Amino acid sequence: MPLRADQSSTVPEGVRRGRQRLPVPVSPMCSETLNSYLRRVTEQNLLRPSWLSQLSRQPHFVADLVELTGLTERGLVAALPELRTPHAIKRWPHLVGHVSKRAGIRSACRHCAAAQTQSRSHAVTVFASHEQVLCAIHQQWTGSSALKCDAQQQLSVRLCPDIARAHRQHRRLIQRWGRGPTYSGFTAAVTCFSLWSGWPAVSRAPDVQQRRRRLGVLEEAPSMLPRQAAAWYPNAVALTDVIISLRHEAAEGRTSPAATVIAEGLVRLQNIVPGLSPSGASDPFRQAVLGELHTPPDEVEVAPSNR
Repeated sequence: MPLRADQSSTVPEGVRRGRQRLPVPVSPMCSETLNSYLRRVTEQNLLRPSWLSQLSRQPHFVADLVELTGLTERGLVAALPELRTPHAIKRWPHLVGHVSKRAGIRSACRHCAAAQTQSRSHAVTVFASHEQVLCAIHQQWTGSSALKCDAQQQLSVRLCPDIARAHRQHRRLIQRWGRGPTYSGFTAAVTCFSLWSGWPAVSRAPDVQQRRRRLGVLEEAPSMLPRQAAAWYPNAVALTDVIISLRHEAAEGRTSPAATVIAEGLVRLQNIVPGLSPSGASDPFRQAVLGELHTPPDEVEVAPSNR
């Protein structure tokens, strides 16, 4: 086993000869990316930087990792989405519904990572589905692949309980409408508020103003700054429901033509942000209601086909 030359004496001889257990045990975080985990194992055990990455491209890597870490195959496959195969999902069907390797990547909650690694300096990245923008344990805003937020930019939202309520509502939308439509609707809502957040109707809305004050958002903060995005997140969740509802009603033929759909949408938009009345053919709200939406990825594991 390749070790850093100046540190090789710290590891038993038997470990260097074969796939025996590493001296420092390192457990993966839930849904951690493989690069993140292997980097932590390498650093903690003073291994040659590229060795584990090269080993991961070889056959039987999971078996090697079991021997090296002393962890079970079931535990490693459950924690590390990139190690899963359709056979593994069939073998352990409880993994259905867990975040998959096709979900977006973001930084793990700093507090969760510090508890896991016993260090505040280790950067940990995880796969996270689009609604996982908040650590419910620590009330820490983590952002998502759409709402970018580095570990250093994470912030507490304890002073804004309506953000936590919106987070729960976001999950309920998935239960009601399905994961795919909710992903597409929320992505469209994020596009809308990335444009609208500087408009007076939004920036002066009492609920948005209150959250911005409590989160310390500066007056001219960019629309996608993590603190700014957290301030309009509850409005984006409400807009997601409106977008999906309107599209659902239009698909069922309950509202038509397009002008009627948009008119109804603008009425509902007033309940989210009073005074907000976007217009124009290129407005993202019109496009979200009438146009094609982003195709959602398979953010969570599904049961393998029997075919």
